[in-house]
Amino acid sequence: MIESQEFIQRHRFAPNQFTRNRTLPVSRLVLFLLNLVQGALQAELDRFFEVLQGVDVASRVVTKAAFSLARRKLHFGAFVEINRFLVEWFYAKRPIGRWHGFRLLAIDGSTARLPCTREIETWFGVVDAKQQPPCPIARVSTLYDVRSRVIVDAHLAPYRIGERQLAVAHLEQIRARDLVLFDRGYPAFWLFALLYRSNIQFCMRINANYSPAVEAFVRSGAAEQQIELWPGIEARQECRRKATSIEPVALRLVRVELNTGEVEVLITSLLDTVDYPQAIFADLYRRRWGIEESYKAVKWRVEIENFSGKSVLCVMQDFHAKVVTTNLTALLAHQAQHELPPTSRRRHRVRVNFSHAVARMKNTIVRLFCAPNRAKVLNAFVDLLRRTVEPIRPGRTFPRVKRLTPPRFRQTYKRCG
Repeated sequence: MIESQEFIQRHRFAPNQFTRNRTLPVSRLVLFLLNLVQGALQAELDRFFEVLQGVDVASRVVTKAAFSLARRKLHFGAFVEINRFLVEWFYAKRPIGRWHGFRLLAIDGSTARLPCTREIETWFGVVDAKQQPPCPIARVSTLYDVRSRVIVDAHLAPYRIGERQLAVAHLEQIRARDLVLFDRGYPAFWLFALLYRSNIQFCMRINANYSPAVEAFVRSGAAEQQIELWPGIEARQECRRKATSIEPVALRLVRVELNTGEVEVLITSLLDTVDYPQAIFADLYRRRWGIEESYKAVKWRVEIENFSGKSVLCVMQDFHAKVVTTNLTALLAHQAQHELPPTSRRRHRVRVNFSHAVARMKNTIVRLFCAPNRAKVLNAFVDLLRRTVEPIRPGRTFPRVKRLTPPRFRQTYKRCG
């Protein structure tokens, strides 16, 4: 696909770009960016061509200046299209785990710290303009399959765009028989109305003081209750601004008591108490934690905040390229998981170690696409993943550790290897 003229024409900025046979055509440019670029750019380029040519030490093939010039001609939408193709292929070819017949998806947001340049500050914005130097921050939002560990859709947007607005951008990727999980930052009447009118099933955590109806439910001590949610004055105004209905929405409140004694309230569109009894919702909402683990993986294993350039285009290319590589790793790990032998002799069920899979994906992805015998490389890599597993210990909990000053990747101090 990435070598086709149609793909190139869709994602170049001008008709005269990528027309001649160069050392760094679109296919190699895309493959290089997919190869988890995390170190010094020239060292990464030299190592890339060593792997590509199958030699221990390659001659200088492409300079970082030539690479920087070439990447300016490629729109980041190329990686978005590759990811869409990859995800659609996966669901067409592989059986997926379901929960009561639903594909379980989660939507959640985060932030990403960006390189400090005027262009990036202007486009993405900063949290505290008085801070010196100001730190540009982007808003990240992902639609994540918590069972298959696949990022179905991802957005990197200016910080001023809220999580709920980015959640709406994911809705076109949601199908029938999908169930979407949200955390407590998302409840809003206009979003309830939009999901309801779009026939999208959902489950959200909601604050106990969200509305008088929710407060009354908490005080009642009931395990569950169906309510008809009406918009207040501010909610009606917001609905009109977003062109959504102000008609009341039939929803269901569910009480979940944690082991700590804390009470959580969930609000859901699943109204059938026979097919979806109150007792199953604690396990359902617990599954949302998969998207939190996904963010941890992409930030600390994939290093999604470790950018190879200081322009808006470079940031967008790096972000979406690393999403694609994360998904490629997840799909290969899914295949390895499927091929695991029975675990009847083990005390716990096991799963493929995703951190190890990401670590071994570096340079392997080049061989997967360019080696003379790609099937051999693929089978060897999947076999390696099958041999590197970790036990699944149910019921384990750990307190969340919050860092006061999160570490960042410094553009002027790139790793050498």
